[in-house]
Amino acid sequence: MLRTISGTFLSAVLLIIAYPQIEWWPLAWAAFVPLFLAIDGKCYKSAFGWAYLCGFIFFAGTLGWFVYVTYPGAFLLIAYLSLYFALFGAAFKWARPLPLLSRLFIVPSVWVVLEFCRAHLFTGFGWVLLGHSQYKNLFLIQIADLTGVYGVSFVVMLVNVLIFESFKICSLPCTVSGAGRAGEGGIIKAQILVGLILCLVLGYGAWRVVTFSHGPTVNVGVVQPNIPQALKWDERLQPWVAQKTLILTRGFNNIRPDLIVWPETSLPGVTSEVPELVGQIKAAARNMRAPILMGAITDEHNKYYNSAYLISIDGKFAGRYDKIHL
Repeated sequence: MLRTISGTFLSAVLLIIAYPQIEWWPLAWAAFVPLFLAIDGKCYKSAFGWAYLCGFIFFAGTLGWFVYVTYPGAFLLIAYLSLYFALFGAAFKWARPLPLLSRLFIVPSVWVVLEFCRAHLFTGFGWVLLGHSQYKNLFLIQIADLTGVYGVSFVVMLVNVLIFESFKICSLPCTVSGAGRAGEGGIIKAQILVGLILCLVLGYGAWRVVTFSHGPTVNVGVVQPNIPQALKWDERLQPWVAQKTLILTRGFNNIRPDLIVWPETSLPGVTSEVPELVGQIKAAARNMRAPILMGAITDEHNKYYNSAYLISIDGKFAGRYDKIHL
């Protein structure tokens, strides 16, 4: 029991550390191994439950800031997302009797299918996918232009499964010499195959990076006020939030960028409810002689949209885009 608990918690912690803020992304390549060891040999119910707990800890650690929006909503969201970990745990249990090469590729495939479902069912929530942890791994993520983030997730999970299977073969007792030799032969083939896949993926990534052709350039001023979520949506602090962003924007006065970009939902409020702040932003675009791309909340007939506005150099709304999918 202690090994099961520790393995479940260790996997969750390693995954959390692999993502921002700590961003030790190499840990993601082996983060699932403790969970696999914890649920290996368990019944479906136990595999489902322990994997659910692992997912709950992981999502609480990566999406816990949702409590600044809504406490019950954050809990329900984390509880729902954890079901995908639980289903993966049950699928891992189902795949255990299959031949080595079959489960080596079926387990990562199931994970990718579950990620795709999570990103699209019930409007979808495609955040903190496994591939997202690798955004700093420049050569690896180039395959995303062919497979999307799901291809990156598949490769990372493939290595997790290989490490687990290799560990299981190495931990066989010496008395099981016949099975050990057969298992060692199979795992060596699997290691060679995965090694070739990694070489192809990284080779493609290196080729894409080296041969990338640079086009015309523009000077972009990026504004990041770094305001904590706990303060950002406090109505009493709306003027202060806006002023801090405007002050940082005026810092580009000597650079004169071609475009100034503010963060998503950078306007602390619904556009129709803060006309004075909107007026100040329009004035800043005129004074800087640079268009400002900013994020804001739009209210149309009691329907709210996460929008991006472009304010032209003459201080007018030049266009708006509403986010249609997370």
